[in-house]
Amino acid sequence: MEMVHSVEGRVPFLDHKLVEFITTLPSSLKIRNMNEKYILREAVRPVITNTVYTRKKHPFVAPPSTNNTEDPMFTFMHEYIILNIK
Repeated sequence: MEMVHSVEGRVPFLDHKLVEFITTLPSSLKIRNMNEKYILREAVRPVITNTVYTRKKHPFVAPPSTNNTEDPMFTFMHEYIILNIK
């Protein structure tokens, strides 16, 4: 359902037993040297590439909204979304 809307979900991490276990771990196993998900990275290190292992987190960023009528995003939103709702 998430990918239908271009949003990545992490359903396997919603297992309540896993969440309960992770909450008991010290922070030093979750974040180390400003690297988040330390224990997860270490657990999968043998099966992932070094590029993936050392990759920094990057947030999901939605397209910027604008009220500038000269902006191409404004034109797109107005022509293809707003006008089709009516």
